[in-house]
Amino acid sequence: MVTERVAALRRWMATVLERLHRLAESGWGGTSAFLWGVGQSSVVPGPAEAVLIPLGLADPPKAWRLAAWTFGGTLLGGLIAFAIGVYAFDVVRPMFGIIGIGEAELERLRALAGSHGTLLVLVSAMTPISTKVVSIAAGAFGLPIEAFVATLAVARGARLFAIATILRYAGARLGSYLVRRPRDEAAGRDAGERGLAPRDAGEAALAARDAGERDSAERGLAERGLAEREAAGRDGADPERAAVDRGRAGAGL
Repeated sequence: MVTERVAALRRWMATVLERLHRLAESGWGGTSAFLWGVGQSSVVPGPAEAVLIPLGLADPPKAWRLAAWTFGGTLLGGLIAFAIGVYAFDVVRPMFGIIGIGEAELERLRALAGSHGTLLVLVSAMTPISTKVVSIAAGAFGLPIEAFVATLAVARGARLFAIATILRYAGARLGSYLVRRPRDEAAGRDAGERGLAPRDAGEAALAARDAGERDSAERGLAERGLAEREAAGRDGADPERAAVDRGRAGAGL
């Protein structure tokens, strides 16, 4: 039962990665990362990497670009939170109690912001401590905006681009594992139902994976050939004649 649930979860993750890859290829990946960065750093709960990591796994070569979009969004969101602290702290102050920050905690936060404000922003941007709460407090308790922006940029930039570097160089391997593993397990189950030995089941899983890769390669060749024939048709040329002419040119005839 547990194995089936794990396999179902991996199949779901493979489907999500495929859809995220299409999102990244469509050109909306960067916009999505930017908008999430704005919301997460200002009012929306959640980690800054919630969009960067899945999109980076789906398309590792674009991990650094996605990190740059996320970085820009988090800076803008941080400035929004800072402005809320400067101009609307009395309005949002009751909401701190909802998330468990009482008056005593606010007074300690005020003291920390006054004595170690930049360090507080640095730690919150590098750790799971809520950056939006610290950003609002920084604006409310008088941290200079220049120090706030510089510290937030350094901390968030280091965190996001470190994650992007991991995704760039290890994302393809992890994504391939997430996509192929459910297929191999399904092949193994089919082999087990046919009464094959574990070794034979493993070989069957490898054969199924190789067959899938061959099918993908054959589809790619077929699509390329179709595109060449369509291009030749638009130019008014005979594809077979063009191929013969290329062969003669290559032979020096």
